[in-house]
Amino acid sequence: MIIANPDGSSPYTVPAYQFITVTNNKVSWVVPNDVPTGSKKWFYKTYSNERTPVNVTIVPFTKVTTGYDINFANESSIESNKNQIVNKFGALHKAWGGYANGGVVGDNVYFQDGKLVLEAHGDWYDGTVQGVNRDGTPKIHTIQGDPVWGDDPKLGQDWTNRVGCCIVSKDYHGFGRYLFRTKITQLLGCTPAVWLFWYSETYPELPEYEELLEEGLKREGGFSDGYYVVLNQEIDIEMPSHLAMGVFNGWLEVESNVIFFDINPQYHIGIQNDTQSSANNGLWKYNGAGNPNLRTNWTKVSTVVNPVYQPSFDNFKCNTWISETGSGSGYRFKDPSIPDTQNDEVYLANLTPIGQAANDDAFHDYEFRWYKDRVEFYFDGVLKQTNTSFIPDIPGRLTIGPWFPSATSDSVAPWLPSPLKAWAGSNTGNGLASWNYQKFIIDRILFEPYDDITAGGSNRLIGESYPFDGIRQISL
Repeated sequence: MIIANPDGSSPYTVPAYQFITVTNNKVSWVVPNDVPTGSKKWFYKTYSNERTPVNVTIVPFTKVTTGYDINFANESSIESNKNQIVNKFGALHKAWGGYANGGVVGDNVYFQDGKLVLEAHGDWYDGTVQGVNRDGTPKIHTIQGDPVWGDDPKLGQDWTNRVGCCIVSKDYHGFGRYLFRTKITQLLGCTPAVWLFWYSETYPELPEYEELLEEGLKREGGFSDGYYVVLNQEIDIEMPSHLAMGVFNGWLEVESNVIFFDINPQYHIGIQNDTQSSANNGLWKYNGAGNPNLRTNWTKVSTVVNPVYQPSFDNFKCNTWISETGSGSGYRFKDPSIPDTQNDEVYLANLTPIGQAANDDAFHDYEFRWYKDRVEFYFDGVLKQTNTSFIPDIPGRLTIGPWFPSATSDSVAPWLPSPLKAWAGSNTGNGLASWNYQKFIIDRILFEPYDDITAGGSNRLIGESYPFDGIRQISL
């Protein structure tokens, strides 16, 4: 594979280890860091022939250096606000979060009464907006002849339920202050969220592969399809949330078989089936000091264990990621084959009390401040959580919108979400979003970039594996 200037001069041969896929229909490869940017021509050359050159442009990976404040409260700036959204953001058109949802689509993004509205369609939605699959293709109900559950009752129909939407920035954002004034969705069943996201897959042919393994990241994939290592750089605010970072069978299990790594004064655990005393069952909060394996360093705050499927809008998730394996819970069980000091986690989902119900039909400020060594999370200007583990350092795309966590299980039909895995909750207790539609209303989006001194360091500037995956133009 050759990259050259438009006139054919200064040819650069891409090393074989930079190739990811070479088939009759597809060639994918990583642009080496030392290839000059600008207009180039690209062609594939073998011993017997040379393919017709293709004109390409190689651009450097950059981040936003100028801040902005899109304030929808200013009625005189409605058209300006619309233009800024269209110019700075695209609409995501893809799916994730389990089979039993229709992803996110641009049709659910619109303006109303001078505000940006991001709409979510629940299980009672009876309209025509169609969801999508992971690859962005239109989704239909396809499950037929399941050995336990038979045919999907909507077999052959368009998938129109559990469909959300997200706007995503066209440019990458680095260290800085991010503030969102929003009125969140009011009922359980979907998660209104704001996050930064950057994703890369590294394969064994690339020199960085071994470096990432040495840093402690885990390989994914398999022998038949190939192994790879994921860098997943991400910061999230997600709602609603439960509080129990883990649920344990009695205090004896905590004292003898649990190793805590990432623990803070907002850390909660659930105790159930305690054989010493039923009074120990419930939700416990860490006191902020001392050995977390000792019950004397915890305070019981509720008789309700509060597991994953019992979330509340009184809480939010404050997440930081550098990859995607592990549990994100800040602890693990002891394993004789692993040293007690070994921490295999690569992300942390800090489940954090807000101090009030955020689904009160009012606008509130959600904010995070991203520094080199930490991320601070705020609600209405009050610091609620500080993450110091698994802090990203690569700029990401800013994403805002409601989506549907929809993991399935063998206990329910495969086209339905599992009630016990529905971490966005259900107002009817069956895992379903039992409503027609809800609105996630945006009143302000503010970004203030930090210089290196304020941030305490500089961002790494590295390109993504799939930089344009699922991004489409917004039409307002």
